[in-house]
Amino acid sequence: MYKRIVAILMCCFTSLSIYGCQSNNNKDKSDDSVTIRFSWWGGESRHDKTMEVIQKFEEKYPNIKVKPEFAEWTGFNKKMSMNIAGNEEPDLMQINYDWLEAYSKDGSGFYDLNSVSDVLKLDNYSKEILKYGTKNNVLNGISISMNKQVFYYNEDLAKKYGIEKFNTWDELLNSRSKISDENEYPLELDDVSAWALPTAYVQEKTGKDFIKDDGTLGFNEEDLKDLLTFYKTLVDNKVIPATLHKGANDLSDNKSVAGFSWTSDATKIEGLMKKNNKGAGFSKLPSVDGKTSLSYVKPSMLYAISKNTEHPKEAALLLNFILNDEDAAKVLGFDRGVPSSSTAIKALEVDNKLSGLQYEANKEDSSVKEILISPYYENTLIQSVCIDALNKVGYGKASPDQCAKETYDNLNRTLDSIRK
Repeated sequence: MYKRIVAILMCCFTSLSIYGCQSNNNKDKSDDSVTIRFSWWGGESRHDKTMEVIQKFEEKYPNIKVKPEFAEWTGFNKKMSMNIAGNEEPDLMQINYDWLEAYSKDGSGFYDLNSVSDVLKLDNYSKEILKYGTKNNVLNGISISMNKQVFYYNEDLAKKYGIEKFNTWDELLNSRSKISDENEYPLELDDVSAWALPTAYVQEKTGKDFIKDDGTLGFNEEDLKDLLTFYKTLVDNKVIPATLHKGANDLSDNKSVAGFSWTSDATKIEGLMKKNNKGAGFSKLPSVDGKTSLSYVKPSMLYAISKNTEHPKEAALLLNFILNDEDAAKVLGFDRGVPSSSTAIKALEVDNKLSGLQYEANKEDSSVKEILISPYYENTLIQSVCIDALNKVGYGKASPDQCAKETYDNLNRTLDSIRK
């Protein structure tokens, strides 16, 4: 009887032990499984490619699940600002250049990526690239690619009117005489590039930055008057339409010979032009002497990790995979620009993908002086002041002289509020 009781107790103990082990094993498995959030903006093609890379990442790291959060740019900025203000931002984020200034003036707004350098291959980036994502000696973000402003051409329309490229500002200002169709224009600008082009004109003449590194205004009233006068001349000479459209002109509608935009728009422009059986080309900006011109550059976008993340290592693993994995590089291609990562570039070179309009437009040109724009210029409040000034002058509601003082005061006031 005693032996039987002991046997029963031993059996129960064994069962409990097994159950306990299973419970502990399940607990360990649950602890090892991590879910991280990853947000980005973009179009359908970017979403599809990014989701494919996420799938590859999850296959390599089955214990890490990625919750994607993506949308078009419209409304994305506002949503993310609310998330960041409420400390509810995703673990890994695609961020715009001006977010560093908006959310991390002292470098504490995003996670310090140097602290995960054992996972994140920072040696794939030049010191210059890493500097763009650094605030107060803290590495807040990594530039995915660099962006440069260039002129794009509808080669069919350019050939029709005998326009090869605009070498000088005078050639651009007088180009209307070559266009016979009143519904076509030498150049079309969106509401942001319409300020950037006259800014480049004034900066080349004066050597001044529109907005200085410390976030103060570099142009004085006279500079702004010159800028607005140049813009008015473009409108009055019918070099550009008075109505500014939203977003980069894809040139495929055959209404303008050229457009002025970032190199990150090249793939879209080239694709739409090919779809409409038209050729696309590019050139540097015009200049005073027709030789050395300037071009504004900036990080096209960056990746940053949330300062509030509970899983910095896992977020860094995902970031490193997206930026530096060879298979990921082949999937993403130039979707977010020509990669800054040396490993990604090598992977694309092996895959014979270092070609096309975007790659060529991004190449270094010794005849172009590259100017890093201030992140303050990307701020929507600053852009709103600039666009308002252009509309007043373009539609004849104010003269460049009248508008220059008002714009000068508005820009100073807005910059003061942003820097606080």
